Amino acid sequence: MSNDLYKQCILHRGDARQMSWLPEQYAIANNHVKLKDNKGVWEDGWKVHEVYTPTRTLEEVRERSQDYKKTRKASEV
Repeated sequence: MSNDLYKQCILHRGDARQMSWLPEQYAIANNHVKLKDNKGVWEDGWKVHEVYTPTRTLEEVRERSQDYKKTRKASEV
C-alpha cells in the first residue's frame, strides 16, 4: 500500500472543467498536468486551477471513488 498523499483539485482545459485527485507533488495551482481519459489515453494541457485540503491516501481516494460509483448505480433509473 502506498503512503503517497493526494489532493482534490479543479482542473481546466479550454472550456472543459474537471475535479480530480492528484498526487501531492502535482497538486500545485497553475501547474499543467496530463490526465488519462476514459479510454486510457493521456491528455495534455490540464491546468490546476484550485487545490483543496485536506490530503488523502490513495486507499482513501479509491474508497471514495467506489462509494460514488455505487451511489450512482443505485440511484439511476
